Amino acid sequence: MGTAKLYVNQPMIRRELVAPALRDSMKSVFVHGAWISGVCGGFVVGKHTAAVVRGKRDGWNEFLGGALAGGVYVAAQPNIPRAIFYPLLFGTLSVLLSGPLRNSLAEWKETNAWAEATSEVRQRYNLEVEKKKLETSQRLTQLDQEAFKHVQ
Repeated sequence: MGTAKLYVNQPMIRRELVAPALRDSMKSVFVHGAWISGVCGGFVVGKHTAAVVRGKRDGWNEFLGGALAGGVYVAAQPNIPRAIFYPLLFGTLSVLLSGPLRNSLAEWKETNAWAEATSEVRQRYNLEVEKKKLETSQRLTQLDQEAFKHVQ
């Protein structure tokens, strides 16, 4: 017991010294975590709201989501130049990182450019599929006729 009492009475372990340090550390972690969550949430809300309102999935949704995230980012320290610069920066970065920079058309479906790029390929594919179905049907009919002749 004497050793434990001596240990607890050390100045570094005293409750009145440790509690404020832990409280301040946790407050800092919470504030920054909430701020980053707000920026990410702003992006998601902006992107999906734009997609629902516009009815399209394209790069403008990414830009609007990024602009809203930039607005949340700058809301902590309001300033006119920052209020213009950060939404534009976040919007541009979100478009660049969403797919076109990686040569991916996944985020750009259901746009006019996507429809034009894929319409000819779809037509050729559909023609080939129909041609194969017709050939298969004709071959099955021919096999049925041959089998019927052998039965008789």
